[in-house]
Amino acid sequence: MSLFVILLVYRFDLDNYYLGIRSVYWPIIGLWVFFKIETFFFTDRLQDNYYRYNLKTIRLNLYLILVFLLVFTLVFFMKWSPQGDLTHLNRGIPNSYFPFLYAFLSAPIQQDLFFGELYNRLKDFSGIFKYLLVALFYSLTHIYYPEPQLILLTTFGLGLYWAYCRQKSQSILGNILSHIIIGLIAFYLNFA
Repeated sequence: MSLFVILLVYRFDLDNYYLGIRSVYWPIIGLWVFFKIETFFFTDRLQDNYYRYNLKTIRLNLYLILVFLLVFTLVFFMKWSPQGDLTHLNRGIPNSYFPFLYAFLSAPIQQDLFFGELYNRLKDFSGIFKYLLVALFYSLTHIYYPEPQLILLTTFGLGLYWAYCRQKSQSILGNILSHIIIGLIAFYLNFA
């Protein structure tokens, strides 16, 4: 799916917006909906409940948040904007609405799709290979940025850590929380 999105981004002009959502997101949302329908009708939903609340998932992601707060503080004081001006990438949503849609729609869907559904479907693979695949697919969905190299490297590292957190805590709640905090700060600093 990620490779399909990459081909779409580089082959077609995907700066169009439908229902306020940038068109590059629609294949990802479609895959997420497909996984949810398939899970609802064809699997034992109670078998792999990855929305469990436990302190381990919060603690593991708290370390990540602290590291990124340090990095973002340095970026802020250096006045470095690795992506340049991203106002054209506002995802078709007024800036006042975007943080809410990101926090309550985009970040939870990404975490559920990659570190919930896809992670569960790769249960036959060994730990490190599963981590690499999930992180790679998660990272490749962020290729539409003007300077994707830094974003791809950062999201691949985040994907590896979030896969590790998912394995250790059996939950994605902490991942969702850290994704929201890190993403909103990155958007505010024009890093992503």
